Amino acid sequence: VCSSDLQNTRHTWPPRQFSAKTRKHAHASTTSADAELNQVTTEIFRLTPSDFVKEVMRRWLSHNALWLLLPVIMSAIAGAVWTYAMFYVSAMILFLLLPTVVMFVYFNYALTPEAREVISPRQITISAKGLEIIFYDDGQQPAVTAVRHIEADLLTDLEISFGFVTFSTRERYRPVQIPLSSLPDGISVNDLYSLIAGQS
Repeated sequence: VCSSDLQNTRHTWPPRQFSAKTRKHAHASTTSADAELNQVTTEIFRLTPSDFVKEVMRRWLSHNALWLLLPVIMSAIAGAVWTYAMFYVSAMILFLLLPTVVMFVYFNYALTPEAREVISPRQITISAKGLEIIFYDDGQQPAVTAVRHIEADLLTDLEISFGFVTFSTRERYRPVQIPLSSLPDGISVNDLYSLIAGQS
């Protein structure tokens, strides 16, 4: 169980491109105990495929919602101005788009090798150097099968929401998710903030 200030909270920030004011605030918020914290290592955990797909879908829609909804909005406006039949057209467009979008995201992002890694047990170490992801097999005594490093310079933001700590990378639709329940006791938002920003 992690500290209460990580629960039901959402924070987003760019970890390597802080303003001087933001860096000063992060430094001032770090206690002497936090200053000794060099890294945070999670317990071994496993994500479900649906966790990954929901996150990728959320990101894809947030970046593409405008052009997807534009024909629906235009048809609705046309219905309000000319004929109510256009409202049915806008509904048809919407119901045609939604399954198409779901299939597109699924086949382009949910079937990649990175997505298949999601179902593997893993342990993640967070430090100023970035993320170290250790993958394990499914045996009773888990053995390391692979190790992947993501440099801090490749991380673009850090978001805490919906029960996960989610790191975004320069590859927009390949987030790294960590369940809050897998973090050590007593870890706060400032700890993660300071670690990945190189403030520890």
